[in-house]
Amino acid sequence: MSGAGRRRRVAELRPGERVDSIFVVARKALCSFRDPARGCYLALWLADATGQVKARVWEGASEIAPSVQVERPFRAVGTVEVFRDGLELNLERLEPVAEGDVHPEDFLPVGARNPDEMAAEIGTLCRTVSEPSLRALLESLLSDTDFLGAFLRAPAAKVIHHAYLGGLAEHSLEVATVVLTMAELYPSLDRDLTLCGALLHDVGKIHELRYDWVIEYTDRGRLLGHTVLGYQLIAERLTALAFPEELGYRLLHLILSHHGEPSWGAPVVPQTLEAAVLAHADLLSGRTRQFHRILQSAEEQKTTWTPYDRVLERYLYRGTTGGRQGRYQEPGDG
Repeated sequence: MSGAGRRRRVAELRPGERVDSIFVVARKALCSFRDPARGCYLALWLADATGQVKARVWEGASEIAPSVQVERPFRAVGTVEVFRDGLELNLERLEPVAEGDVHPEDFLPVGARNPDEMAAEIGTLCRTVSEPSLRALLESLLSDTDFLGAFLRAPAAKVIHHAYLGGLAEHSLEVATVVLTMAELYPSLDRDLTLCGALLHDVGKIHELRYDWVIEYTDRGRLLGHTVLGYQLIAERLTALAFPEELGYRLLHLILSHHGEPSWGAPVVPQTLEAAVLAHADLLSGRTRQFHRILQSAEEQKTTWTPYDRVLERYLYRGTTGGRQGRYQEPGDG
């Protein structure tokens, strides 16, 4: 970016500092001053891979607003200020940046796991499936380069858990690890069916979410949700493969019931052993990552307690030493 200073990320911003950096405009709103004679100001939410910060343009907002495109990169020049216990950018300049000069990965959080390694792990798991129809389904999906590419790149959520590029595959592999452990403990559990459900339960998220410059819901994602979208995707594959009817019902039941409760978005509650195990494994992976994310934030802020989390409806305790290891680590990080 011509003339810009050293790149500053949202998480690095400090009160009083001057900023000349690039962010993506996540949202914008033209707001009226309390005194109507003053006209309007432009409120913006600027984002990168580390978070979002609110910003305001006080002068000439009505003229500037139409040219500010949401979900596009902009060069922002201004000063960081404290407002109502939070940070804001008081902007002096806001200039569009050519998309060819920056990359989406600069503004989207990216998971720690390598996509090629996850693809290899998924392939290894699929080769352990002995039931012919389930294995044929998994192989048909893995051989579909468009599907596999989307599955490896998609986030698992917008905010709550695994909300980063690669999050969907990482979450699915975590759930698969849990259900395989349960299959060893309970031999009556249909290992192949539950593993297949673990890998495919969230496939609808490749259509529910988009992840170009920001992570956001698609129109059909908001209207239908990933459970229905996943059901549709898998049902179409089963028809094309002339899949056994009863086994197909059991697999689709896993997709539809994996949220466990209607209040959590499940069209049906788990009614098989495999569905019950999958629903709890899904919750365990998601909730563990949710706690990890919140506690990691407390680690960075060096606080004993986290701020109150509205989703979990509680504070989380980090302790004075950050746990036995002294710091929170990514899964598999040493």
